[in-house]
Amino acid sequence: MHPMLNIAIQAIRRAGNFVVKQYELFDKHSIQLNYINNLIYKINKESYNIITTIIQKFYPLHTVVNAWNNHNVNDVNYKEDIYWVIVAIDNDVNFIKQFPFFALSISVFIKGHIEIGVIYDPIHNELFSACRGKGAYLNDYRIRVGTVNNLYT
Repeated sequence: MHPMLNIAIQAIRRAGNFVVKQYELFDKHSIQLNYINNLIYKINKESYNIITTIIQKFYPLHTVVNAWNNHNVNDVNYKEDIYWVIVAIDNDVNFIKQFPFFALSISVFIKGHIEIGVIYDPIHNELFSACRGKGAYLNDYRIRVGTVNNLYT
């Protein structure tokens, strides 16, 4: 397994644990909309900080960017070096409505190519991971594309 994949998995699981705790404490009925938006921003920011801290502990020279801060992502020249792109809570609308389908994700770009991808659904404890040329996995089990030729027969 690629060493950066190990770090991505460690980081995303730790941030996922934080997000699940926030999800369990979240009460959409007792707070106002502007407070909810502020709270979601804080949860995204703290999740990003958890992931970034772990990545920079092992790879201090790598660049880590927020995908939820579009300005930051658009300013990156992915062909130059190694970039970690983080989405702290993907589908925060589901989080707010307490519909348990949202995820965290990490992508690692190396010289312009996505080499590593990790998506974690912390509510269902499903971790999807892939490394270029090594296949894709769900919770350490290899996943493959089906071979069905015709779905309508």
